[in-house]
Amino acid sequence: MKRIQVEVHFKLTASGGRRMPVLLTTSYRPHFVIEPDKLLGVVFVQASASMAAPGETVIATVALMYEGVDYSALVPGAVFDVVEGSQIVATGSVLPP
Repeated sequence: MKRIQVEVHFKLTASGGRRMPVLLTTSYRPHFVIEPDKLLGVVFVQASASMAAPGETVIATVALMYEGVDYSALVPGAVFDVVEGSQIVATGSVLPP
């Protein structure tokens, strides 16, 4: 699986973010959204912290999970939303390799 580095800022609960911290070291598998209705499945494989609480920012390495899915929009500088189901829980950007 191809991997990329990202910076992710988790939204505060009051802004619609998660209520509880998320464990990033136990196969956290959200979707990244760059374009409306285009979900890109990723899995966190390494992060600057093992857990991220609402309001925190982490640097992480994510693996692009699926073969045959067009991940070409995830280039350095690209900005994305992190979604769990229909809820946007974070925003992020792709870092240079």
